Amino acid sequence: MFILSVSTCLATDPCLSSPCINGRTCEKASGTNGFRCRCKVGFQGLSCEKECEQKSLDILLIEDVSTSIGEENYKKIKDFEVELVSASHIVSETVNVALMTFAGKAKLVFPLKSYRDNKTAAVQAVSVPQNEGGSTFLGDAINMAVSDVFVESNGDRPDAENVVILFTDGQSGKSSVISKNIESLHAEATVFVVLMTAGVNNATISMVPSPPYKDHVFLLSNPLALDKIKEKTIYERCGLTMI
Repeated sequence: MFILSVSTCLATDPCLSSPCINGRTCEKASGTNGFRCRCKVGFQGLSCEKECEQKSLDILLIEDVSTSIGEENYKKIKDFEVELVSASHIVSETVNVALMTFAGKAKLVFPLKSYRDNKTAAVQAVSVPQNEGGSTFLGDAINMAVSDVFVESNGDRPDAENVVILFTDGQSGKSSVISKNIESLHAEATVFVVLMTAGVNNATISMVPSPPYKDHVFLLSNPLALDKIKEKTIYERCGLTMI
């Protein structure tokens, strides 16, 4: 009777030794090592053993809190924001975060300087619901982002990249205000848009994200949207492969 030894099995399938840590997927591969780990966002290395270095970022979250968003979508927005901030290295030198809302008017909930050395407080502040209802004037939010958020007096750092993550259903009045100020915002920050529903392709929303459009627009319902935004922002330095 032929008995296959453990060492023979490992030689045949190196993944049997569970070389990939942090719960990641192992795949057989050709080459010296004989396996490949598909790392979770935020980890890298042969066995996904290294946490990625995060970029210095000033991140502005902008929530559409108009009536058309709805309670269910708004809860998903908050969950998205909390998970993003929870994954961020919130310290003075790395990631700082600010929060704005807009409906009938724009409101700066807290600026970049508020929680720069207190991640727990930042996560808690982001988790607090700000739902107001009413009409939708995105142009006012864009104007406030330029005039009140990405300014040194409110914590903007000249050595950090600026990122805007806008959550909206794509509807807005005062489109002329958007077109007037969006170039100024693009000069200050990379703008990502997270849409509530598919098929939103109106002239108003198409000018908001940074170009190219397809790289900066995501659907809230897409389970990979959060990881893709993490990849393009806080983990941009990370040589990872998403599972």
